[in-house]
Amino acid sequence: MKKLLLITLSILLLSGCEDYLNVDYSGKSTTAGFFSEYSGLENAGQGLHRTMLDFYDDNVLFYEMLRSDQLNVTSSASDQYGPLFNYTLTPNDDYMSRTYYNNGYVVITNANNILTYAPDVKKTELSHLADIDRIMGYAYFARALAHFLLCNAYAQPYNYTADASHPGICVMDHIPGFNDNLPRNTVKEVYDQVIKDLKAGIELLGDETISDQYYASGIACEALLARVYLYMEDWDNAETYSAKVISKIPLSPYSEYENLFRGGPDVKGTETILKLNAYATTSTLCKAFNPVAGGQLFYPDPVMESYYGDDDIRGKMLNYVCTDADPAAYHGLTLPAVLKYCIYPTNTAQNKMVVCPIVLRSSEMYLIHAEALTNKTNPDLAGAAADIKALEARARNKSVDNISLSYSNASDMNDIIEKERIKELDFEGHRFFDIIRRKKDLVRSSTSNSSIKKITYPDYRFVLPINFREIQANEAMEQNEGYTN
Repeated sequence: MKKLLLITLSILLLSGCEDYLNVDYSGKSTTAGFFSEYSGLENAGQGLHRTMLDFYDDNVLFYEMLRSDQLNVTSSASDQYGPLFNYTLTPNDDYMSRTYYNNGYVVITNANNILTYAPDVKKTELSHLADIDRIMGYAYFARALAHFLLCNAYAQPYNYTADASHPGICVMDHIPGFNDNLPRNTVKEVYDQVIKDLKAGIELLGDETISDQYYASGIACEALLARVYLYMEDWDNAETYSAKVISKIPLSPYSEYENLFRGGPDVKGTETILKLNAYATTSTLCKAFNPVAGGQLFYPDPVMESYYGDDDIRGKMLNYVCTDADPAAYHGLTLPAVLKYCIYPTNTAQNKMVVCPIVLRSSEMYLIHAEALTNKTNPDLAGAAADIKALEARARNKSVDNISLSYSNASDMNDIIEKERIKELDFEGHRFFDIIRRKKDLVRSSTSNSSIKKITYPDYRFVLPINFREIQANEAMEQNEGYTN
């Protein structure tokens, strides 16, 4: 693949990982040498998790939130994040258009190295066959997730063209040659690869239980498949896979909801399917959203509070109520904040004062299931209503029987589902993509401090530009329409 990217990835794989893996490279100065034994493969699996965390913590969530209609940016963050927030990015941008691309392909390259060399290790490390399958299954999941996220950031949504034949990203399902110049695949081809990888992950990992939410499982593969099929508007498969996950992973009760997000690395959560472990790391999310640490970058747009009733715990998580555990200057104050990324102030252990971002949880599956039931050939609106009622009942600490919904057709139900997705999945990386996959305009409130209040769908700015360095390094690379190299 492109020289610049391969050099970057090779350095990260063979030297950057050493910082946190304590790998013995003696006699293993090549990639093949590093992966010749199970210990190297195991360390690579741990490194893969770290590259996923870095990608998610530094790029994925910030990108989605800053492009949507839910967040405001503090003045101290305007220089770095303003171009993304105000839709003024150019191919020369070095913050998001470059780092999102590079960090996503770091994940893919690490996964590809595991998947390339693991079969040979299996021939000699017979006592570790199950462990190797687990590492390979995780690599398939990680490669699928990275391709999916990259495609969503650099390509228009799947339904932008009738057959998804518009430009996607480069599918990298192998280790390319140093001088290879790879063209962009279509969005359909990218999604086909994502589905293929997730199904391979299920074969290796099984799909019955989750032993640890900090590792990808077969159920995580099923959950991501449900999301992929949702974006494709393949309602039957979206229904099938979301239902599979719902049958295995229950919702966390009301009493555990806030702790699910704020409890730190020790709290995995009943409904969590996959969480990225940030234990003993520097959490960008934690710093960016903490209103009392002096470095807050983002806070919820005040319009967000209008979506929630007084009894909805999700609405209460938009304000930080300062306590005696906070610095004295903040005692008695209530400050706007996204509590999903604010650790409890009483959690003072330095290596646990981090946010562990949730990639997949069962509540999303209820929403996917409801949308699939609503839009399939023979709609089941009552079934969709039952899914929404389950989430509302949990959020408001009521029984399902005490929740009522008013709808008369599929259009009404789709509106209900959209609002429920806003309430349940706010600031978790979904809203912006919900807007464009539904082919809606981006409309920000009068309280938004963005200079852009509305973008009418479709618009070239709904995708990132390909960074000019990538264009220069890869002769086959095609710039996104609307941007000038």
